[in-house]
Amino acid sequence: MKNRPPRSSLWTMAVVACLASFAGWAATPTESEMAEAARWASAKFKGVALAPEPRAGLEALANHGPVDRNARGGKPLRVGGQAYTRGLYCHASSQVIVRLPSAGLEFTALVGVDSNDQTVGGRGSVRFAVEVDGKESFRSPLLREGMPGVPVKVDLRKADRFVLLVDDGGDGIAC
Repeated sequence: MKNRPPRSSLWTMAVVACLASFAGWAATPTESEMAEAARWASAKFKGVALAPEPRAGLEALANHGPVDRNARGGKPLRVGGQAYTRGLYCHASSQVIVRLPSAGLEFTALVGVDSNDQTVGGRGSVRFAVEVDGKESFRSPLLREGMPGVPVKVDLRKADRFVLLVDDGGDGIAC
C-alpha cells in the first residue's frame, strides 16, 4: 500500500484520462462565438459593463438614408423589368448586418439594381456581397439598371448573423 499514489493524484489522473478521450470532439469556435467570449471576459475581468444583446433584425452600419423594406418611395421594387413586393432597398455603398433569432442554415435572395427615376437607362452600377463569419461567401458581377437579378445562395454555417454589402461599382454613388 505504500507504493499507491494518494487519492487526489488518482482523481487527477482519471480526469486527465477522461479529458483526453474527449479531445477528438473539439470544435473550432466561430467568429461570433469568439466575440461573445471576449465580451464576457471583459465584463468579468475588466469591469466593462455588458451592453444588452442585440436583438434579431437589421442594423445598417453604412447607408445613405434608411434601409427601405418592401418598397422604394412607396413603389414596388423593380429589377430587370420584374416588380417585387418583398425585399430591401439599400443605396450604394451600404453595409447591413442581419441578426437572426437563432442559427441559420441558408440565405437565398435575388439581387439587382432597382429601376427608378434615378437609375433608368442603365445608369449607375453596383456589386453585391454577403459575408458570413467575416468571410465573403458571395459576390455578384457588376450590375446595372435593367439587367436581370442575380440569384444568391449562401450557406450560413449555422451563423446567427451575416452581413449584406453593396458597393458603388467604382463610379460613385450618384445612381
